Amino acid sequence: MADSQESPVVHVWKGLPSKRVAAGTSGRAKCPSQSSNAFCFSARSFKRTHPTKAHSSHIDADATLASSMILGVADGVSQLDQYGIDPRKLPEELLLACKRLARRQLTPDGVTLPAEAYNGPVELLQKAFRETQSLGSLTTVLAWMDNGMRVKGKPHPMATIITVGDCRALVLRRTYDLYQVVSKTEMQRVDGNANTPLQLARVDSRIDPNFEEHITLDIIQQGSAVQCVSAYLGDVLILGSDGVFDNLFEDEIAHILNSELRASSTAPIPGQMLERLACRIVQASHGKTQPGHDGLMQEAPIGRAGKCDDTSVVVAEVVEWTDKEKTDWWLPHYQQQLPSTWQNVLKFALLGTVGCCDSSVGTVCQDDPDFGPSEFLEKEMTVPDLVDPKLGAPTGNFLSDVSHYRSLLRQ
Repeated sequence: MADSQESPVVHVWKGLPSKRVAAGTSGRAKCPSQSSNAFCFSARSFKRTHPTKAHSSHIDADATLASSMILGVADGVSQLDQYGIDPRKLPEELLLACKRLARRQLTPDGVTLPAEAYNGPVELLQKAFRETQSLGSLTTVLAWMDNGMRVKGKPHPMATIITVGDCRALVLRRTYDLYQVVSKTEMQRVDGNANTPLQLARVDSRIDPNFEEHITLDIIQQGSAVQCVSAYLGDVLILGSDGVFDNLFEDEIAHILNSELRASSTAPIPGQMLERLACRIVQASHGKTQPGHDGLMQEAPIGRAGKCDDTSVVVAEVVEWTDKEKTDWWLPHYQQQLPSTWQNVLKFALLGTVGCCDSSVGTVCQDDPDFGPSEFLEKEMTVPDLVDPKLGAPTGNFLSDVSHYRSLLRQ
């Protein structure tokens, strides 16, 4: 049977199962049942504070997660800083909790204890929120690869997407040599007001003396929107904060992809290109708040001139799960990204954390609590050249080099 004849299955829930819809396929996409391997993501992220806020005391509370099995954007409420609450901590903590759970529940061919079995997106997000402790408020969109689904007895990987609030996700597929949107989520805003999105929160008496945490868990249970979309090799997922989707129309995002990618190519998209796409989407979002070539303010989904907002995006491609992806999935984030140079080793040995290896990206990397402290650097930190040349070259094993240098510091 040709790929184009097989209709993918998409389940859509609003808290609880409600309806089933279908999305179009492409003759160029490789259907799940024709692949002997499980599927995963190749992903990159980019975020940037809007230029109008960059030089003020404004705190960018967005966080992103781009990994082999789970993607995420969490848009924190920066205004909580006025109450003495760090608005960055809860978004960061929630995404890391989701990744820890995904490692235990969603790793292909992994050993899962009955108590840690995957029981759907709503329960996973609820459990992740229970594992957090920080105060804050956020909207979020998460996507993960579920290789446990079967259709007519055959493996049928699904991209599961869950949203709370006004972050959104698009799934684009190659169709007639062009990427087209085949599935999307919608914003969840109270009474359609852009200033009142549905949120996940934990606050104290400074904000609401009557706050009870079960309210947030109920919001996840009854207010979240979930989609399970058939995953095809080469599908592209775009996850973004409202700063993206308030400013860019869906066809404008598709145009960015089609202007950068050759949809007829069967080769995986290089990581640098995924990063470039994420950067271009953020730049285009901020560009909507400036006059166009004709001197007039541009049209945007939220209205003419768009909205000045912090903007975060994750761009991911569906690829096959191989030994390389398996290794990357289990490595801590800093070991995946950073070359083992003595300068990076020294940063981690002294500070317990390291900055992003690519300063051109303008974002920060995070450590994984499974392997080290959950600290974030707000900017690239410099360390004096204190490395003894007698050490020789690093071994190439980042954690081993860190341990070796820390032992030297104790002498």
